[in-house]
Amino acid sequence: QLHNSKGFALMKLEPPRTAQARREFVRAVTYWPEYPEALLNIGRELIKRRRFDVAVRTLNTALKWQPASDIISEAAEEAKSELDMMMDEDSDEEDSDEESEDEEEAEMVKKAKQLKKA
Repeated sequence: QLHNSKGFALMKLEPPRTAQARREFVRAVTYWPEYPEALLNIGRELIKRRRFDVAVRTLNTALKWQPASDIISEAAEEAKSELDMMMDEDSDEEDSDEESEDEEEAEMVKKAKQLKKA
């Protein structure tokens, strides 16, 4: 929980320290892959960066572990509707740097889940 709380505090700073916060959220999920609050924070950060596709997957994972959460459900719906709008507009692809960061985050979450199963 420490990493998630630290990431949350970093997001509240003025100006927010988004990259540092993201690393803390990912660390939290690395230690506890089923941590819904950390997954929610990762999803919210991804929504802010307009990475709706990854946000949807991340928030759906959080919902798997905490299906009754209205907060996670609302964030997932927001990401889905934004993704639908983006697809309708046929917008440009994101920077390759951002995509590789998202892929690294997804890979870290995947590895953490595999370690948890072992």
